[in-house]
Amino acid sequence: MDKTVKIDSIWYQLNIDTQEAIVIKSQDAEYSGKIIIPSSFFNEGIIYSVTRIGEQAFQLCHRLYSIAIPDSVIRIDSEAFVGCWELKEVHITSIERWCNIEFNGRCSNPLNNSWEASYGRNTTNLYINGDVITELIIPGTVKTIKDDAFMGCDGLISVIILDGVTSIGNYSFCGCARLKSIAMPDSLTEIRTGAFMGCGNLLNITIPNGVSTIGNEAFSDCKSPTTIDISIGVKNIGERAFEDCRNLVSVIGGKNIKNIGDYAFTGCESLSSFDISDNVETIGNCAFYNCLSLGIVIPPKLRSIGEMAFYRCTLKSIAVPKSLTAIDSRAFKGCFFDCKSLEICVEQGNPKYDSRNKCNAIIETNSNTLIVGCATTNIPNSVISIGDEAFSDCDNLISITIPNGVKYIGRESFANCYKLRSITIPESVISINGSAFSNCYHLECINIDNLESWCKIDFASSMPSASLYANGKYVSEPIIPTSITEIRNYAFSRLYLKNIVIHTQVTSIGDYAFLGSHGFKSIIIPNSVKYIGKGAFHDCNLTFLVLPKSVAFIDEDAFSFCSYLTYITILGSPIIMAKAFRKCKSLKDIYLYGEDIPEIHNAFEDLDISVITLHIPSNAIEKYENAEPWCKFGNIVTLK
Repeated sequence: MDKTVKIDSIWYQLNIDTQEAIVIKSQDAEYSGKIIIPSSFFNEGIIYSVTRIGEQAFQLCHRLYSIAIPDSVIRIDSEAFVGCWELKEVHITSIERWCNIEFNGRCSNPLNNSWEASYGRNTTNLYINGDVITELIIPGTVKTIKDDAFMGCDGLISVIILDGVTSIGNYSFCGCARLKSIAMPDSLTEIRTGAFMGCGNLLNITIPNGVSTIGNEAFSDCKSPTTIDISIGVKNIGERAFEDCRNLVSVIGGKNIKNIGDYAFTGCESLSSFDISDNVETIGNCAFYNCLSLGIVIPPKLRSIGEMAFYRCTLKSIAVPKSLTAIDSRAFKGCFFDCKSLEICVEQGNPKYDSRNKCNAIIETNSNTLIVGCATTNIPNSVISIGDEAFSDCDNLISITIPNGVKYIGRESFANCYKLRSITIPESVISINGSAFSNCYHLECINIDNLESWCKIDFASSMPSASLYANGKYVSEPIIPTSITEIRNYAFSRLYLKNIVIHTQVTSIGDYAFLGSHGFKSIIIPNSVKYIGKGAFHDCNLTFLVLPKSVAFIDEDAFSFCSYLTYITILGSPIIMAKAFRKCKSLKDIYLYGEDIPEIHNAFEDLDISVITLHIPSNAIEKYENAEPWCKFGNIVTLK
């Protein structure tokens, strides 16, 4: 049976059966000033032991300055001290008992008492028997330092953990901003998640021999250490374990490391010395992301490399051992800014990859896909696909010849190759995936075998602005071959064209087919075309436009931003979708010849149609004057 009482200004919930008391939220006024919680008290003939501080017990007690917690307390519940921003002192009598308190949820530890306060900015100090703790000694009788035990303890400068302690709990010392040194015993077997996260003044770190796993985020955002000594016992480095240790220069030891987790050393910009153990088997996603000064030698037992594992690391060579059978397509992204002398090879006997014909690249054997290349790569004739991001960020790549036989060019395969000026694409290519050449700002020349093969390529995005050459001749006025019935998406986008001839076999013009092609001012659309795709002529320099009777559908943005377009002739009655003529700011006249009124859906968005003259058949005046939005055109006249 439970009941609630107030004893010496503190409210409790009493359990008569167990003779235990829980500190609860004040029912008459918030706690303030100095609060001393007794270990026990007498009530109605029964002695109660205070074993717990309940959920939200001191919530938003803004004027609470000091709290004394007795050794009898074994648990503090969630949000017990949330919002106690003026709490400066936490008094205890035993480090051993304090280390064994179960902090059950956020802001349960009075040392870290605010959701709003970032770790390392708290100003609450821990006192033992009236003395503020700056140099902490944890006795060996404490086997496990419980989760959050010293989280946010701002006064700590040094910590010595004596032999006998086996575990440092989750976030135990997180946010101890002034902590400079930590001495850990050989008895220690685990350093758990976030144990020292945000200890910005912590100097060099030595991991004892007994530790096999360094937990996730264990030392993340520790900006001061220059050296980390990893013992022979460590086999696993957790996710983000040393993330953003920006002044870290060298990692010593770690001869038995097997697994390096995701983001383990991300942002360690000064790291220049780390002899990765020959025993390492897995390197996770972004493990060494932005380790700008680090040179990498791939260990001989490595089995997998994650996404962007070595982003922007300095690589002199990539030697893929037999054991390595899982390389993410972006594993070496950003490593090839200076790759003129980079050597890439795969050890013979690797079941997944090869470097056939000394091509200086990594090829996925079964699929014949080149997944990693550089400026000096010679693509073998046997390659079928250029993998996603295979050459991305290759700053020294100036020209590339793709051999006949390659069918697929992957997503962002040549993205950010800023110096790339020339690319040769053979007739075997049938697909160029999204953003394959994005940010290739200096691309001048695209060499192809013939226009017919070019028109059959499936483009997932536009090509960079460049000139098209077929068999060495500049294609300024392409004639669409008679074998082509559709002009595919992005086929001539951003290319330098003076004119284009479309034969009557073409029935559709795909999405963005001529996007940003500024060279031609007019185009004859034959009376066979039924469909004009989304953005097909977006941002072209057309001055006039004749749409034949065959055109039945004009998709969104088809002619948007054609800022020089002055008049349009529509011979049929097509459906015209939204924004089809958006921002055609020079448009003055529209000539309509169809028997039926064209169905339009906000096709002239952002245009002042009151200044545009509509020319219509004499027998259709009444229809147009009563139809939206045609009736709102500035002037409606009959065709002559």
